[in-house]
Amino acid sequence: MLGGCTATATPSFFLSSTPTYRVHPLVVFSVLDHYQRRNDGQTRVVGTLLGQQMENGVVEIKQAFPVPHQEEEESVSTQAGRGAGWRRMTQPGAGQSVLSAYTF
Repeated sequence: MLGGCTATATPSFFLSSTPTYRVHPLVVFSVLDHYQRRNDGQTRVVGTLLGQQMENGVVEIKQAFPVPHQEEEESVSTQAGRGAGWRRMTQPGAGQSVLSAYTF
């Protein structure tokens, strides 16, 4: 759990032991800003957490990106088919990968 955000995936490297997390401050601000700027009528925000697992076992969460989505009653769907520019912008940097998602 990250400041009220829930992880929605458990990568295989998390299963062997309890990891230690290091969350960069910009990630916290990005998630909070995403929540504050959500569209009128949106009850939740959804996003992706990017980072890497270090050799010492520490998982560094370095970036957070909002994921555009639609809400209908109790279901949430992401908007597939975004432009190539958006995909390039959200590509993990060198050594980084998608760790999980956040929602709240």
